[in-house]
Amino acid sequence: MQGFDVLVIGNGISGYSTAYALSLEDPSLKVGIIGPSSRLSGATGAAGAMLGCFGEVTQAGISSRFGLKKLEMSVQSAKMWPSWLGQINNSNHGSNKVQIIPGTFVILNSKSGVLDSQNYAATIQALNKYNEPYEEIPPSEISGISPLDDCRPLRALYLPNEGAINPSQLLNAIHSIISNHSNLTVIDETVESINVIDGKVKNVEVKSGGKFEAKCVLLASGTYSQSLIDRIPELKNRIPKLIPAVGYSMLLEVKDQKLSSVVRTPNRAGACGLHVLPQSKDVLYVGASNNLALIPEDSLRVGMINFIFECLLEQIDTSLYNANVLKFLVGNRPATVDTFPLIGKTSIDGLWLLTGTYRDGIHQSPLLAQSIARQILGKSPLFDNLFSPERLPIQTMNKEQAIKEAVLHYMGGAYEHAIQLPRIGWNLMLEEMIHQRIETVYRELDIDIGLPPDLIIMIERDMKKLVPYFREYYHSLDRKNFVETDNSKLLAEDANCFQPA
Repeated sequence: MQGFDVLVIGNGISGYSTAYALSLEDPSLKVGIIGPSSRLSGATGAAGAMLGCFGEVTQAGISSRFGLKKLEMSVQSAKMWPSWLGQINNSNHGSNKVQIIPGTFVILNSKSGVLDSQNYAATIQALNKYNEPYEEIPPSEISGISPLDDCRPLRALYLPNEGAINPSQLLNAIHSIISNHSNLTVIDETVESINVIDGKVKNVEVKSGGKFEAKCVLLASGTYSQSLIDRIPELKNRIPKLIPAVGYSMLLEVKDQKLSSVVRTPNRAGACGLHVLPQSKDVLYVGASNNLALIPEDSLRVGMINFIFECLLEQIDTSLYNANVLKFLVGNRPATVDTFPLIGKTSIDGLWLLTGTYRDGIHQSPLLAQSIARQILGKSPLFDNLFSPERLPIQTMNKEQAIKEAVLHYMGGAYEHAIQLPRIGWNLMLEEMIHQRIETVYRELDIDIGLPPDLIIMIERDMKKLVPYFREYYHSLDRKNFVETDNSKLLAEDANCFQPA
């Protein structure tokens, strides 16, 4: 049985970055990284990889201390990217250097609802709070966009310190470093189980039947982490459930395209907003949808691809009608039921988690990887962590606040899908109908807490199947099942976590 000092489960950006960070902390450390080389429907390969924290800001997010903590972590990550990427490029001798695509334009257009305006204003508020440079510019100055008149940008921000990175190039660069490191081993396998005996990690078993031992195991396999957590009885009911956030995107061939920076809307309608960015001179990335699901998906859905096409042509550039489609992408972002990450040590001796990063995984990877690598080696973390794995789901809004927020998401989605309402009053009638529909979801769930709009949209889409599933999940939560660390007490008390009715 092969043994390691640290075994990393997961070969996406979180797993690879942490393995690399461990080697920087201690080059003599024997580290194994387990994951299938195909990375089928993983989050990293399908991502636009925007290195943005302020472009992701929402009004709801900065209204809670947990959302503010995520923003603080993103700001810290942004400052780490130049040196982190410099280390990667310096370590990766002989290969093409990975570069950041500089700059982000955040556009507020006329195609969505009031939620976009709120989040645009929240972005400016956050920029001012952190003294981050930005410029509000006429949208006509953005080269490379030519939308329909009734979808045109009304306002635009330019954020010089944000941008994007090619996720495949980044992953390949770290893979090259790992593959050429004498103490780092890539294992092309799928993990079947993490075996625990007497509260301590014994070994990791792969589907081919082999087993690997390690003093420390880091579970960083994105949304696929949940199936392994479910096989550990001592742990499975102590961690907010992970569910895949399925995203569709595509790569277009656009000869001599004029876009030089990211162009994106604010976060909107249960998703990360429309965004386009140049991955190279002739390749344009377009994304991305967001639909929570119970199990990861790897196939394309006609409706979502059609929606992305419509958004691209109507809101970005009508001339892209003739662009060649190079590739459609499907990825499963790791989202928890409260949308906050799972970071740190568990009560199982030797087992650590790094997942649940949702839409922040690539951007926050320098911070998360280096911090958890330090902690695994007994050093101090790089940030104050409010998101330890063993906790009750965090609640940032009460039920009525959450319903009102969800109505804004539904209305924004309706307008983006080009809903046409009769004039005067019908929008209020539709809002009331949506409000009642969401109240029905809560009544059927028989809970009295505020759920994230993303989750409500998921449940409402298939109430017959999903209401019983989530009703059982929320009613099975019991504070007595949780390890009472100082941090879990803090989260439970401060966040008003769920109490069964």
